[in-house]
Amino acid sequence: MRRNRLKTFFDELSTGKIELTEDVIRNSDFLHCYFSTVKAVLNTNRYEKIKYFARLLNNTLDHSTISNTDEYESYLKILDDLSLHEIYILMILRKYELKYPIGNEEIMRNRLRENNKIWQEFSEEVIDKFKIIKGELNPILIRIERTGCFYYPRVQANDTKPNSGMTTSLFHKLISIIETVTKIFVTS
Repeated sequence: MRRNRLKTFFDELSTGKIELTEDVIRNSDFLHCYFSTVKAVLNTNRYEKIKYFARLLNNTLDHSTISNTDEYESYLKILDDLSLHEIYILMILRKYELKYPIGNEEIMRNRLRENNKIWQEFSEEVIDKFKIIKGELNPILIRIERTGCFYYPRVQANDTKPNSGMTTSLFHKLISIIETVTKIFVTS
């Protein structure tokens, strides 16, 4: 199993645009990122996620997306913490957000207001696609929120449940780093 996981990782890593030269391989920051990533790979059972780890490492080697090893570790831990199921749920929501854009993504209340309009459709798609019991979607979304990739507004005392949430800029950056992930799932 470990050999297959590493093979998947190295196969995906080899598709990248950065060449692993002697200088890169001897760089202590690269080695730290590499060994942290391999540890995550060996502890992951899903091959799709192993490819995401390879893309994360590969796309950060050029230093244009992530500036230092601490930032890399943060993204690695977020990716490691999210299940594949949770990543797909976030990508489905992001698909709707891109389908119904707002003027300024940074204005949270505007995004939440727009997401409120599509929340039922999003919920139904997720419940149907993943065979989730209807009452379990909210707890799943709350669990996803722990990563910082999803924002779920807190309900008021007279409110019984939130009816909207949104992906965050942290998730948007993570997806842009592992780029082709969105092409794999969101279009299906």
